[in-house]
Formats: sequence, C-alpha cells, structure tokens
Amino acid sequence: MTPWFASVLLFAVAALGFLALGSVLAAILALSVRSQLKLWQPRSRHAALLSIAVMPAACSFWLLLCASAPAFIALLVPELDHCALHADDHAHLCFKHLPQGAVHGQVLLALIGVASYVFVRAAIAASSGMRALRVLRALSRTAQQRSDVAASIVDAAQPMCFTAGFLRPRVFVSRGLLETLNAAELGIVLLHEQAHVRRADALCSALARACAGLHLPRVRHWLLRELQLSAEQACDEEAALAVHDRLAVASAILRVERIAQGAPATHGLGMMAVAFGESAVEQRVCAMLDDPRQNSQLKLWSALGSAVAICGLVASGPLHHVTESLVSALAL
Repeated sequence: MTPWFASVLLFAVAALGFLALGSVLAAILALSVRSQLKLWQPRSRHAALLSIAVMPAACSFWLLLCASAPAFIALLVPELDHCALHADDHAHLCFKHLPQGAVHGQVLLALIGVASYVFVRAAIAASSGMRALRVLRALSRTAQQRSDVAASIVDAAQPMCFTAGFLRPRVFVSRGLLETLNAAELGIVLLHEQAHVRRADALCSALARACAGLHLPRVRHWLLRELQLSAEQACDEEAALAVHDRLAVASAILRVERIAQGAPATHGLGMMAVAFGESAVEQRVCAMLDDPRQNSQLKLWSALGSAVAICGLVASGPLHHVTESLVSALAL
C-alpha cells in the first residue's frame, strides 16, 4: 500500500466518521424539534427540514475541511506544521507527512462496502433520473404551451397537474383536468404550481432524497414525508394569499383529489416532478381551514447554524488533533 493511497484512506475514514456524527446529530435534532416544527409556517418549516436533510453531508464536508485546515496552513507556513510533533506511526491528515503504516484490512473492507453502497444508490438514482428526463423531454415536445393559463397542456384524458424540471421547471396540465375544473379552481391549481416553480421544489425534493440515505431509517422516512407536506402547504398558502380565500383553496384540493381518484399524478417523472394532488390531502385541507400560522424561529435557527460552523473553523487545531488520534486508533 503506497503512502499516498494510505493517506487517501485516512481522509476517507475521517469523512465517514464525520458523516456518522452528522447522522446522529440530525436524529437528535429531529427528535428535539419535531413537535415545535408543527407550529411553524410551512415555508419556514420546509427550510428547516431541508437543512436537517442535508445535515449529515454538510457536517461531514465542513468538519473534514476544518480538520484539514492546519494541513493547508502548514503548506503556507511550515513553522506551524502540527504533524512534526507526532511519531511516524501516528495518523497524519496532512499533505506533507504521509502515513508510514498500512491501514487495517477491516477498515479497507468497510470503506469498500460504503463506496459500493454509495455507487449502487447513485446508479439507481441516475437510472431513474435518465428515465424521468426522457419522459420530460417527450412531454415538452408534445405539450402545447398556452400563454392564457401559463402552462403546457398535455393531451391526456387523465386529470393531472404537476411541475417538472430541476433547473427550468415548467407547469404541465392535462386536457382532462382543464376540461373538468371551473375557472376559479383552475386558477388556484395554477397558482399552487407556479409557487412550486418559484420555490424550485422539485430540485429541493431531489436534493433531500439524495441525502436521505445518510440518515437513520426512522428519521429518513419522517423527513421525506414532512418535507413533501411542508412544500405542498407552503404552495397552498401562497395560492390562498393570492386569491384571499382559504376555503376556496381547500375546496380545490378536494376537487382535484376527487376527480383524480388516486391515479399517479406525475406521469412517470419520479422525483423530477411535484404534483398538486399527490399526497397529504387531509392535512392540507385542515391547514387551509385553520388560521395561517405565524410562529417561526428560522432566523434563530440560521444564526445557531452559522455559529456552529464558525466554531468548527476556529477550533480547527484541536479538531485536527482529535481527528488524527481517533483515526490512528481505528485505522492503523
């Protein structure tokens, strides 16, 4: 095993450890705030849930960067080289002092297992994404753009309305839904979908699903369910604000659910699309019948997150030393 390869493995062990730490912290945070988040307005709740969803990946990236900061500094200022204080058998997260010992075989097998898991999940997601992209391109070619409804009309009898696309999302409405809804109901549905476009909810959903595999199973299921609900409720709130009638939005939700009769709403687009009547109809209607929520601590949430990130960077020296010691005990 060459020193450079061993060094890469040591960094991978550190990243995996930080990933596990981020997953545990996300689970603790989710259990701590799940009851409070129900009181938040949907837009703020969605932002908080999305931050929890990416927390393991973000935690791993940021802590590894902070732990590697002394190694970057040592390249510029050799006098501050921390690794010179350790013996050669100590794990070095460094770009100058490469490890002399070999990484344990069990650790190498564990890293291969993790890499295989990530590769398989990425391959499945890529395959699903390519199929959805082909469907989206076919829909875009055949759909008729209607400026009067600000949507693309799909020539299908099945009632459906959805927003599809990551970077340039578009609203699609089927001819069946267009012919079934009255003008007021159609206007509410389109306002809801246009809110999905502004919020880039399809992209946010794909990001959350990509990070979902890094969470503990119960946390993963809760996160994806609550993220979808909060996105739908946030768009419902925007539609209600535009028409000044929460009861009309609740009626439109029920109307679309009734005529769709549980049929697939995203036309094979998977996570590349979000649909109007796809889920949590009862909770969305109940929210529309209640007064709008005002409670939100998103600014405090953001301030705490920024403070933790800054503390990690300031404490990069001790973090570097502790990480090297733990990696040395585990891998060498």
